[in-house]
Amino acid sequence: MIPMVPFPPRSCPDIFPVGVPIPPAPPSTVLKADNLLYAALSDGVKRIYTNADKVPGYGHSDILDPNSVSYMNLFVNAMLQPPSLYHVHDGVLILLSEDIPMSGVTIMLQFIKIYQP
Repeated sequence: MIPMVPFPPRSCPDIFPVGVPIPPAPPSTVLKADNLLYAALSDGVKRIYTNADKVPGYGHSDILDPNSVSYMNLFVNAMLQPPSLYHVHDGVLILLSEDIPMSGVTIMLQFIKIYQP
């Protein structure tokens, strides 16, 4: 059964005509997303990180090719970094900033893939 508008506003008969059925809503096309993380710890010296530098048990992804993901974010010590401070290639993260993170600082690279189911 198609629902009817029970009490349309009195001043809007053209927008809400009485007795006209409300059309059913179109089917939903909700997109799916995957959230993948690469995690490493700074040694206080290097600017280039590879898949081999991944901390076991924290990140669950290697460094992905930027062309294979929808979005990418870099967090150094939980602070979001602007894209001008790093480059990412398949398997490689290069920090471009003159400031190298102190030893033990967490480096997390987040990859978000959005796709249709």
